[in-house]
Amino acid sequence: MCFSASASFTAASILGFLGFVAQRMVNVPRQRFLASIPAFFAVQQLCEGIIWLSWNPNQQSWIAHAAATLFLVIAFGIWPTLIPLSLNLFYRRGWHPGSLLLIITGLITSIGLGIFLARTPFGIQVDCHHIMYQLDYSSWHGLVFSVTYVVATIVPFFEVRNRLARVIGIALALSYIIAHPFYQHATVSVWCFFAALLSGAVILMIWRQRSLPTGC
Repeated sequence: MCFSASASFTAASILGFLGFVAQRMVNVPRQRFLASIPAFFAVQQLCEGIIWLSWNPNQQSWIAHAAATLFLVIAFGIWPTLIPLSLNLFYRRGWHPGSLLLIITGLITSIGLGIFLARTPFGIQVDCHHIMYQLDYSSWHGLVFSVTYVVATIVPFFEVRNRLARVIGIALALSYIIAHPFYQHATVSVWCFFAALLSGAVILMIWRQRSLPTGC
């Protein structure tokens, strides 16, 4: 999250509470994947709060680097797979070909970006009330996985053919469109802030499904 340490810690607290509420609302085991989304966002905002407090422009801080690494592991390694998988499990009882393709795309993206993160040194810069994760995307695989990342995290909301999911997908797409050109060097941080605001929508999705017949 951008802006300040206090804003990040406040967001982490709110998202953590939403994650607890989401898990308490679950009445079918397969819904827990979707219900875990606010909790992962909470961890990311907690990491950025730690970065705000520990980052030093004149000396590398291992605490800030560790927090940034965890933030990026969630951003790169978890979201591309968790989003298509959780939506398929939440709205369907079987495996739809389109959904399965998106899950495979997300899994490959998670693995590819995980390798990219492990092999590519990154820096942290705090400037103009934003946290910037300085990664080199100039290589062809960095560019390819950037595209598949967007596909894996946005397209699933349209593929499940649910009106609320489509609204969330549109909001995510708009948040990326806003974040990328206006906050290009801090897109990872800013977009996660916009996406974190959508955690409340997860609560609504689960609440709307509670009236449907249960099953495993």
